[in-house]
Amino acid sequence: MMPRADGPLKILHLCAYPLFSGAVPSTLGLAAAQRRDGHTVFLALDTKRGAFNDFEEAAEPQVALHGLAPTPALTLSTKSTPIEVVRDLSRLKHLVRSEQIDVVHTHLSHDHVLATFALWREPDLIRVRTFHSARSLAPRFGQSWLNRQARGFIVRAQRHRELLCQRFGVPTDSTRVIAGGIDATRFAPVSAPERRAARRALDIGDDVVVIGHVALLADRGQQELVAALELVAHTNVQLLFVGRGEGEDHLRARVSVSRVGNRVHFAGYVPAKELRGIYAAMDAAFVPQAGNDASARAALEALACQIPIVAVRVDALADWVTPVLGYPLETREPAEIARGIMSLASDRTERERRGAAGHAYVLSQRSFEQEAAQTVAFYRTLSH
Repeated sequence: MMPRADGPLKILHLCAYPLFSGAVPSTLGLAAAQRRDGHTVFLALDTKRGAFNDFEEAAEPQVALHGLAPTPALTLSTKSTPIEVVRDLSRLKHLVRSEQIDVVHTHLSHDHVLATFALWREPDLIRVRTFHSARSLAPRFGQSWLNRQARGFIVRAQRHRELLCQRFGVPTDSTRVIAGGIDATRFAPVSAPERRAARRALDIGDDVVVIGHVALLADRGQQELVAALELVAHTNVQLLFVGRGEGEDHLRARVSVSRVGNRVHFAGYVPAKELRGIYAAMDAAFVPQAGNDASARAALEALACQIPIVAVRVDALADWVTPVLGYPLETREPAEIARGIMSLASDRTERERRGAAGHAYVLSQRSFEQEAAQTVAFYRTLSH
C-alpha cells in the first residue's frame, strides 16, 4: 500500500534515451510538472551515449536545468555492457529503497525490463509503464509476459489501448489513455513583426502561404508532401522542411527535379529552444504521423503557436484532430494532402480561426500540469 495515499509522492521516471526527442521532452515536462505540484521526482536517462550527429540534441543538459537526475546515476542504455546492466540493477534497487520511492514510472522497453527484474521483490511499489509509440506494442517474443509486468499502463491513443489489451491480455481497468502535454509558455502565438523577421531569415516572402513540416527527414511524409504541392493549383503555396536526417539527400534530389522546387525551403536542424521562431514563419503545419512520441508533439507545438495543422488522423491524432482546430486527412496520399492544402490556402480567415481554436485547445486541455494531475490520480488508483 502506498504510504502517502493523499499527500506528496516520491516518483522515479526511467527513460532509456540520450536525445532530446522521442519520449524525452514529454517525460521531462511531466516530471517537472509533478515536481511543481509538490512531489519528489527523479528522472534518469541514458547517460552512456556521448557522440551525436549534427541533427541530434543531447537530453542531459535539459534535464540538468531541472535538477531531476538521481544519485548515483544509472547508465540506463540499450548499449550497456553486461557489467553496466548488473550495476544498474543494483543501483536501481538501492535508489528505490534509500529514497523510499512510491512510484517507478518506465517509458521505454529497456527501462521497463530493468525495473521488472530489479524490483520484483518490492510488492508495495507502484510500477507504471507508458507506451510512447505503436512500435512498443508490436507482438514480439517475450512481450506478452513483459508487458504485463507492471501494475498500471498509460497509452496516448485509444487505438493503442485496444492493442495493449487485445495482444497482451492487459486488464482494461489497469490502463489509461492520458494525452501528452506541451509547454504553452515556450510555444506561444507570435506577433506580426516576429513573423516577418522569421520569413526574412528564411528568404520567404510575406505574401505566400507556408506549410511547414517539422520532423526527422526520414520517410515521414516529406515525399508525399512534395508530390501534393505539385497537385496544388495555388502557386503562392510554399513548403518549409525543418530537420535533418538520413533521408535528406534523397528528398533534396527529389525537390531539385520537381517543377515546384523553387517553392520548397530547407531550414535544417533547429534546436528545441529556437523552434518557436521557425513556427513563426508558417501558416500551417503538416503532421502525417505521431513519430517517436505518440502524443504528436509537433502538432501540439504548432497549435500552441496558433498555427493550424493539416494532419492525418492516425493513432492519437485520430482521437482529437477535427475541422475545428485543423484540417484532418484520412490518408497521407498526395491527392488527399493537396485537398487539405488548397482548403487552407483559399480562406485566410478560416485558417486563422482554426489556428486560434487550436491554441485554445492546447491551453485548456494539453498542459503538462493537466497531464501530471491525471497521471498522479492514476497512480493513486493503483495503490488500492
